[in-house]
Amino acid sequence: MTFASVTYARQTAARTPRTVTQVTTAMTIPASDAIVDATAEPPATAEAWAALRKSAVTLAESGRLLMTDALAKDKNTWVEMARDLVREAEATVKVAEAKDRDALENASDSVYATCKACHGRYMSGSVQ
Repeated sequence: MTFASVTYARQTAARTPRTVTQVTTAMTIPASDAIVDATAEPPATAEAWAALRKSAVTLAESGRLLMTDALAKDKNTWVEMARDLVREAEATVKVAEAKDRDALENASDSVYATCKACHGRYMSGSVQ
C-alpha cells in the first residue's frame, strides 16, 4: 500500500460515522428539530426557506447513512424506517423549494411521526 492510499483510507475512515449516535446527534436531531420548529415560525425569507431545505436534505442524508450495513440495527424494520425518514425528508425538500407554507405543517407532522415510530421501537434499548 502506498502512502497516499493509506492516508486516503485514514481520512475516509475519519469521515465515516461509526455509530448511530454520531449520525443522529450531528445530523438527524438538529435537522428534524429545524423542520418541526419551522411550523411554529414558518420561513418568511428566501434565506429561511433555503435553511429549511438544507435541513431536509441533511435529514434525508442521515436516513441514507442509517441504512448502511455498518449502522443498520437490522435489515428489515430499521431499514424500512430509515427509508421512511428519507422519503419524508425528500418531501420536505420539495415543500421548501416551493416555499409552500400550507404544506409545511403536513410535512413537519410526517417527519415527526416517522421519528416517533422509530424511537418507539428502538430507543428503549431493545426491539419491542
